[in-house]
Amino acid sequence: MKRVLISTLGSQGDLLPFIALAQKFASHGHEPILYTNPIFRECVEAAGISLVPVGTVEQFTSTLALADANATQNPLRAFRPIAAELSARCRDFYQAMRKDVVAKQSIAIGSTFMFALRLLRETHQVPCATVHLQPMVFRSNERPPRHTAASSWLGQLTPFGQLTPRFVTRALW
Repeated sequence: MKRVLISTLGSQGDLLPFIALAQKFASHGHEPILYTNPIFRECVEAAGISLVPVGTVEQFTSTLALADANATQNPLRAFRPIAAELSARCRDFYQAMRKDVVAKQSIAIGSTFMFALRLLRETHQVPCATVHLQPMVFRSNERPPRHTAASSWLGQLTPFGQLTPRFVTRALW
């Protein structure tokens, strides 16, 4: 049996695939522990998965509000508050996860921007895997994802927007 430390920070759309992974690990006799914002407590616990809350509901909602406000004013700045939140929460995730490490019996899995699990690999030799489940991290020349729900024609004209000619997007990649 392995202890599976699973971490993600994002919306419910980011969380749900990790819940499914946790349930699969549990069905094979492993012990999954999910680290995420406490706003998702009910959803995680309803799935029968152990939750370790990281951050606060207020931090989560204020980051989303700031990202949406930035997207409305300037879509090119929408990701900044999200990146700042990821950076600020890295230490919190790392400290929460390292408390649950069982030497030679733990593995860590996290979303693309979850750097804490890479720190666990370096400091505690915990094998880790980055799992790319969020559409925002997939490269697409045809239909690039949006970082926020706010829609703006300017966002479509950015270098990776849907209206940018495909040859330009390919050259930028």
